[in-house]
Amino acid sequence: GDEMKISFNENNTTETKRDLLPDGEYLFVVKHAETATSKAGNEMIKLTLEEQNSGNYIYDYLVPAKALWHVHDVLFALGLPCTGDVEFGPEDLIGKAFKADVITKEEAGYKPKNVIKTYKPAAMPSDDEAVPF
Repeated sequence: GDEMKISFNENNTTETKRDLLPDGEYLFVVKHAETATSKAGNEMIKLTLEEQNSGNYIYDYLVPAKALWHVHDVLFALGLPCTGDVEFGPEDLIGKAFKADVITKEEAGYKPKNVIKTYKPAAMPSDDEAVPF
């Protein structure tokens, strides 16, 4: 018949990292978040983001002193307060889901890697309020 066949080799998964995600929109959960200090001495939060289908990780950084717009976008996508006086810590971010547009970044001397281009709310209704579609 004309069945599709899928073949893969399990043995080479340890040496190679998982395949890069094709560019597109994916659902992520913040797997881990921790505070750190950048080389320039700025406070930042390092994010470990897990793509829910492949289990791939993407890493990102929130650096309020350098890119406040980025922090705002991420907090908004996670459904957290992002206007006015905002205070948040790593524990506020862990476990939150969001959607993101993923692209592949290629830099000379580095392996290509997935990066998040745009953070978007996951738009999942919460338990206490139904969202009309």
